[in-house]
Amino acid sequence: MTRSLWVLLHRWAGLSMAAFLIVVGLSGAVLAFYGDLDGYFAAELHRLPAARPGAEPLDPFSLRAMVAASRPEAAIDFVSLDPPDPRSALRFRVEGKIDPATGESAALPYTEFYVNPMTGDVTGDRRFGDLSQGMKNLMPFILDLHTSLVAGVVGQYALGIIALLWTVDCFVGAYLTLPRARPFFGKWAIAWQVKPRRLNYDLHRAGGLWLWIALFVFAWSSVYFNLNSLYTPVTQFLFGMRDDVYSTALPQAAEKIQLEPGIDWREAHRLLEPMALTESARHGVEIQRENWLSYDPRTVAYLYSVMVNDARAATGEDRELIVSMDANTGRLHGASLQQVEKPGDVITRWLGMLHVAGIWGLPYRIFVFITGLMIVVLSVTGVVIWWRKRRASSSSSSRRQGGKSCPQFNCR
Repeated sequence: MTRSLWVLLHRWAGLSMAAFLIVVGLSGAVLAFYGDLDGYFAAELHRLPAARPGAEPLDPFSLRAMVAASRPEAAIDFVSLDPPDPRSALRFRVEGKIDPATGESAALPYTEFYVNPMTGDVTGDRRFGDLSQGMKNLMPFILDLHTSLVAGVVGQYALGIIALLWTVDCFVGAYLTLPRARPFFGKWAIAWQVKPRRLNYDLHRAGGLWLWIALFVFAWSSVYFNLNSLYTPVTQFLFGMRDDVYSTALPQAAEKIQLEPGIDWREAHRLLEPMALTESARHGVEIQRENWLSYDPRTVAYLYSVMVNDARAATGEDRELIVSMDANTGRLHGASLQQVEKPGDVITRWLGMLHVAGIWGLPYRIFVFITGLMIVVLSVTGVVIWWRKRRASSSSSSRRQGGKSCPQFNCR
């Protein structure tokens, strides 16, 4: 393929992606500070009154009981066992209770609500991303815009295709900056410079080189988030991944949906703790901390999650052990231990953390913010380059057709 064809591919790929990348770039820059901004715009949900000196948060089972009593229409089937932050409200993402006759969850006017962990009082609720409820949904709306263009599965797949095109175009753009003459590095150095007299062109070319690694990370991680059906087999082929998340199957659906367990939550936790210790010893791993406890009305089973560490594993990462118990009889169903990570799993985990600014604190969030803005700059400058060349081409064509100032076969 000749260089001119690569230029053509880069041009039309960029034009096809420009509007999408402007949206995801701007929204992604804002989302780097999601927690802080959501705390500001949805302060009514997050802000708590000052706790009494020496006061302790409610234990998770008392808190769950109080929340379930205040929101009887919601299915409170999940309890986090991580110690809550007494300064922040706890978020409960919920659905309506399942209709045993149809197996469908009832519709609720909200999808999440927030609870004071010190008192059990609900501080407020919202339907995630619904701007009609006001500014408390601004950040969830921006997140929905960023991940699916507020178009559900269709928007998610559209962005996945754009992300795939973006990934390929990262390499095309890098190739087009490579010099065609020697000395290589002497000629290539020019591509990294920005000169005022051709600011738009140099910003597009040099900006893409400065941030090439970051752009590739965000492009390919977007494929992971939005087009996982392609990302997973490619990563599996190149680096290897766990064949399945868990090594053992968990309980199958029961004959009849049961909305409430026969054994209460506190007693279930008491029974599951020694089961988890036994299963961790059987697998040769050590429990690091509790994770969560949930009840599944479709299988009538409790699921108890703990994080474990296998000193024999080369990567030494924490893994998840899930123990399942019959919610009526207390009989152990079995346990499932997450498999040891392979290189593809490590790469995927890092891609996810880098994409959502989940590591390295404020400095990296600032970098993600700047990168989001630069994605917008690269998209806009690319469109401007195309428009200027198109206008110059049209002007040249007009002169040739006129035949007065540009005789045939003599045009430059």
